[in-house]
Amino acid sequence: MSALVSTLFLGAVVGGIYALDAFGLVLTYRTSGVFNFAQGALGMFFAYVYFQLVQGGQLKLVVGHYDQRWHLPAVVALLLVVGVLAPAFGWLLHAALFRQLRAAGTVVQIVATIGLLIALFGLAGVVWGSATTLTPHSLFPRHRWTVGGVHATLPEVATILIVLALCAALLAFLRYSPLGIRMRAVVDRAEVSELMGVNSNRVAGISWAVATGFAALAGILIAPFYGSLDTVTLTFLVIAATAAAVVGVLQSLPLALAGGIGIGMAQFLVQQHTSSQVARVLQPSIPFIVLFLFLLLPIRWPTGAATSAPRVRPMETVTRSPRQRLARVAILAAVLVVPTYAFTGTMSKILGGAWQKQLALVPGMALIFLSLVVLAGYAGQISLCQGALAGFAAFVSAHLVADHHMSFFLAALLAALLTVPIGAMLASRATALPPLFLGLATLAFGAVMDQVAFTTHSFSNGLIGVVIARPHLVRSDRAYYFMGLAVFGVCALLVSNLRRGKTGLALAAMRDSQTGITSVGSSVARLKLVSFCLSAFLAGLGGAVFAGARGRAITTDYLTQLSLIFLALAVIGGISRWPGALLGAALFQLVFPIVNQPFFLQNVVFKNVFHGQLSALLYVTFGLGGIGLAQNPHGLVEQIRDGVAQARERFGRRAGPPSELAVATAGAARRERGHGPPVVADHARLYHRPGCVLTVGKETRPLSPARARRLERCPVCDPPAPPPLRARTARRARPLTASD
Repeated sequence: MSALVSTLFLGAVVGGIYALDAFGLVLTYRTSGVFNFAQGALGMFFAYVYFQLVQGGQLKLVVGHYDQRWHLPAVVALLLVVGVLAPAFGWLLHAALFRQLRAAGTVVQIVATIGLLIALFGLAGVVWGSATTLTPHSLFPRHRWTVGGVHATLPEVATILIVLALCAALLAFLRYSPLGIRMRAVVDRAEVSELMGVNSNRVAGISWAVATGFAALAGILIAPFYGSLDTVTLTFLVIAATAAAVVGVLQSLPLALAGGIGIGMAQFLVQQHTSSQVARVLQPSIPFIVLFLFLLLPIRWPTGAATSAPRVRPMETVTRSPRQRLARVAILAAVLVVPTYAFTGTMSKILGGAWQKQLALVPGMALIFLSLVVLAGYAGQISLCQGALAGFAAFVSAHLVADHHMSFFLAALLAALLTVPIGAMLASRATALPPLFLGLATLAFGAVMDQVAFTTHSFSNGLIGVVIARPHLVRSDRAYYFMGLAVFGVCALLVSNLRRGKTGLALAAMRDSQTGITSVGSSVARLKLVSFCLSAFLAGLGGAVFAGARGRAITTDYLTQLSLIFLALAVIGGISRWPGALLGAALFQLVFPIVNQPFFLQNVVFKNVFHGQLSALLYVTFGLGGIGLAQNPHGLVEQIRDGVAQARERFGRRAGPPSELAVATAGAARRERGHGPPVVADHARLYHRPGCVLTVGKETRPLSPARARRLERCPVCDPPAPPPLRARTARRARPLTASD
């Protein structure tokens, strides 16, 4: 009995640390509408900062390095990090980034926080690296007590007391202090609180400061339990905190505390009272199982004010000639095909001797990203388990080829079809969950697949993977690359036609307003089923094609952590168009091999400036790209299109006659010449005349000609002109007849 109580107490200590992170998640979501996937990464980064201040050592900077020979006392360092540095960083994050994301799409919010996670992960790798000499030590001496056969140490007792005291203090602060009352007012109705004189931005900034302080304290407290500082483990502490916050429905702090303690107790009970093999699989899965089961309950989950996905820009009204379409296809084909024949020596220098295999991996990954274009870009639904879907199909196709001697093409198609029922199962939850909680449910499903299916030796063959043989026609990497491009081209054509068809228009309408699409008689459940099933098919096909390029299906290619990066890079490339999927896949597969080549690693500039840290800096770059979506949610593809349009306009070259929208925009500009040019707000679909009532309280800027072609004029301040008078009178000016 005493052993059981000791196990439960230790689980409560760790679960209390989970709850600290969960408190921060609840605060930031309820005051700013943004769910912070980077909460664990913030705790990881400031845990490194704390132990660096206490222990000293070498810091690797981008230019040179710094040897810290001085040390701070533990209490001083704790107060400095938790009370000053972390809250200040959280305030800056809100002011610079998260304040702009409240009304953004849920996809953009998730990707921006994932971008912050990736950037902090990369920054920790740059500064400290994997060979850090920092060792986590507890804040308290390790005195040990035994009471009634129950063993406890001073760090464990102090941790649980700190957690309980902070929970009670936070509840009292929210209930009785004037600032806490303002916070609760913003939580309930932000717009009403603004009318009552409450500055919601300031309240949200304070919440982010407090939440970041909680994250830093959680990272500092939990690091000694792991025995070492590990960026991955501390970063994904947010998963357990997410499960605890969901137990509290992202609203209740006491329920979040109970959820965190319950998860910690369950993990230690599994570790102590099950076999080592079962514990190795089940213990890390408990937060995901709790998360998934709670999201299955018939609870009224809170819905944010943001839409699911960034609005897709309206399709252009310019009709391109067959010659122009052929020219576009020829340019794209030249970029994808010509280098593999004409620049083989250059490709070897850039990508290394295995450059053809690296290229062969791109089409399969592009298909996985294309599945996100259909699901998130067209339908506005969120999935964080595309890696799990792709991995399931990859292993199924590998077993069909290896064990049943099936043709690779047939096996890939059959595996993709077998993935569709999983998509249908996820679609059944999509009808009942808001976008954010749907994303959390898919994240939990993918993580359970990681811990259960992908660790089963009979299914995944461990870290070795399952060998998959290619057909003789595509045995070489170059031939396989062209085959993958052909498959991707067919799927991209189907997806592009889907967007222009009735189903695509219905998906776009559902993304903008589910109530609106329901009011015209369309079934939201059917549309979600179509989008999830099609997305699962594309992800499964991409996983099988990717495994064929690799030559085997390996678990490490389809982990849930990678699913987060998949979504981030898909949105960075451009979530609303199929070229964005191809661009995101190329970034994911080719950038790291390029910077790891001797040309970069042994270059004098890179050697003396970056000191071998260029790979880690890439994570920072990708993270900043995700964060940058707060300013441009349409990705690199749209930026390139805008740049080309601006260049054409600057040099006086047009692809064809101006569209009706461009003519209307030019007319509006001429009419407003005496009162200033038309203006536009960020992320808006309409342009306005200066002083329009719809722009009151919004930050606007002058409308550029390149953007004018993609926007519509405001029907309030710039209504359509009436038909010409001659046209109206011409219908009446007819000769009188006897019947008149």
